[in-house]
Amino acid sequence: DFVLPGDIVGIKINPIGGKELSTNRIIVDKIVDGLYGAGVLRNQIIIWDRFESHLINAGYEINQSDQGVRCFASDSPGVGYDDEVFYETEKDVAVRREKESIKSRYTKIVTQEATVIINVPVLKHHAITGVSGCLKNLAFGSVDNTRRFHSKPLNCDPAISDIFDHPIIKDKVVLNIVDGLLAAFDGGPTFDPNGTWKYSGLLVGMDPVALDQVAFQTVED
Repeated sequence: DFVLPGDIVGIKINPIGGKELSTNRIIVDKIVDGLYGAGVLRNQIIIWDRFESHLINAGYEINQSDQGVRCFASDSPGVGYDDEVFYETEKDVAVRREKESIKSRYTKIVTQEATVIINVPVLKHHAITGVSGCLKNLAFGSVDNTRRFHSKPLNCDPAISDIFDHPIIKDKVVLNIVDGLLAAFDGGPTFDPNGTWKYSGLLVGMDPVALDQVAFQTVED
C-alpha cells in the first residue's frame, strides 16, 4: 500500500506557473478522492508548496482549518522551517545566501506534519536545470535558502540531489505523478505560451530519478 488510513499525506504540487502551467487541480482532486477511498480522512491531506502566494495564484484556496483538505505553504502563519533539520554546505554562491547562512532548513510540513509524500510536479523545461521534475520540485520546494544554488557554475548541482537524499524526504515519498496535461519545452519554470504543448498525459512511478530522465528526454524531443 502507498498509504495507510492513519497517514498524514503531503501532496507537493508545483504552482509557480500560475493557473496556466501549475499542477492541474483536476489531478490533485483525483489523488484526494483516491486517498479518501483508501481510508485517509480529508483533513489528513495537505496540499503544499513553499510560498502561499504561489498557491493562491495557481488557483488553490488556503485552508489551515480542521475541516476538509488542508492547503498551505511553508510561509503560511504558524508553519515555517525546522531549525533542527537542515542541509548545510558551502558549495553555493556566497553572495546569494539568505542572511549569510550556509544552511537550508527543511519545512516543518515534512519534518513535523506529513508521514508520506505524493510528489506532483509539472512536465516542463527549466532555464537553469534543463527540466523541473520530481527531484527539483520536492527538494527545492522543501527547504529555504535556495537562491544560493541557482547561479553558474553550480546550476543547482549537487544541491538538488543532496537535499532530496535526506531521509526526511526520500523515505517519505511513496509516489511521483508528473502532470503533463500541458507541458513546456521552453520558457520554464514559469508560463510562456509560446513554449508549451499539449502532451495530454501523465508520467507515474515510484522512482523519481527514472521519471526525471523520461521527462528530460520528452522535453528535449
